[in-house]
Amino acid sequence: MRRDDPKARGTSRMLAAVLVPAALVLVPLPASAAPDAAGDPVPTHFEFSVAPTDVGVDHGPVTYQGRLVADEADGAEHPVPGLRVVISDGRDQWGTATTDAEGRFAGSSPAHRTGTVYAWTQGSREYKGGFSDKVPITVAKAETRLSVAPAPTPQAVGDTAELAGKLERRTSTGDYVPFGGQPVRVWEVNTGIRTNVYTKADGTYRYAVRMPVRPLWSLSFEPDGQSFTPAYASYGGNITLPYRTVIQGLTVTPTPVVSGQNVTLKGTAVRQGLDGPETLVDGTQINAEFSPDGKTWQFAAASITNPDTGTFNFTARAYQAGYWRAAVKGDSYSLPSVSTGQKVAVKYRTRFSAFNAAPEPVRKGKTITVTGSLERDMTGWKRAGAGAAINIYFQAKGSTARKLITVVKTDSKGAFRKGFTASKDGTYLATYSGSTTYVGSTAPGDYVDVR
Repeated sequence: MRRDDPKARGTSRMLAAVLVPAALVLVPLPASAAPDAAGDPVPTHFEFSVAPTDVGVDHGPVTYQGRLVADEADGAEHPVPGLRVVISDGRDQWGTATTDAEGRFAGSSPAHRTGTVYAWTQGSREYKGGFSDKVPITVAKAETRLSVAPAPTPQAVGDTAELAGKLERRTSTGDYVPFGGQPVRVWEVNTGIRTNVYTKADGTYRYAVRMPVRPLWSLSFEPDGQSFTPAYASYGGNITLPYRTVIQGLTVTPTPVVSGQNVTLKGTAVRQGLDGPETLVDGTQINAEFSPDGKTWQFAAASITNPDTGTFNFTARAYQAGYWRAAVKGDSYSLPSVSTGQKVAVKYRTRFSAFNAAPEPVRKGKTITVTGSLERDMTGWKRAGAGAAINIYFQAKGSTARKLITVVKTDSKGAFRKGFTASKDGTYLATYSGSTTYVGSTAPGDYVDVR
């Protein structure tokens, strides 16, 4: 619709011109349509009415009708045909019409605001323009309502969601219907940023946001005019979102570790803010978790992050090979999270039992038999299996050096046995060098007196 700025046009006395071959002949217009004696266009006036003048919440339609009449100098009146008439409320154009042979015009339009309605024409060279009387109308405000909810529901700071909702207006029957093409103002209270989004034909709107720790958005529909009531909605205010957390720089040492000894877990727990990670500054519980297969995890130990740096450094007992990870326990301010698992090899302890060199004393030249068993600590001490290499050493009396005299393999029960010819006094020793799975060990020496 356009703003109206009607202007009546003046003109000079008009004569019809007829061009003939011999001369130009001027013919006066009919008296009923001729300008007055002073040469001005003929004055006009409107007959104009609107119905109804009390308009309901559906805003019409309102019917208008009228007649445009010329006021001759002698007091006579006659209809003015063929002139364009504009119907307006002073702000918006309701419509246009052309007067018929009787000077009449009619039409209908929705009513948008309480105020006045009138008709006007710019006139022509023959007839002055003018305005009708203004007809007061009262337009009932249609109630509106606005809804909002995040989609999807945010779980933590930094989550991306859409504020989604619907604008509706109430009809004369009391039902609410979609209100499309309307501006909804979105105000992020925390930052002061204001944005307008427009409803679709079905009245819905969507606006993408990232969630702060305390979200608060205020939304409003504030109609420009008197036709509709404003509507308001908000999201947040009484919500505090937790931070997502992540473990950075986790190390688990040593690897391999001896079964029954400690591994040390070091790292930093941080929380994800709107602009990147933020160090956990208030201290939070970190759990050490172990899994033999990287799938099923169990608690092993716990510590608290440094309240200033978010770092942690603590130990847990390792009994078997498997995977270790650190886990943020989580609380009302921080969501739980876990690191990736780190594989740690375990070497199991070994020991000798019943090591003996016999007989003693022994006569020179006789046989000395060295016997013993190798055991492994795998959730309890058990005899080793076959094939472990046992080094047998002899250290002569008065010497500081020991000499490897043989290597013997354990049998299926972890036992070993080897005979030697007695030649001089000294100590027999046995060692196991270990493997990728087992830690080496040394048997206590056994001294033999040779006579």
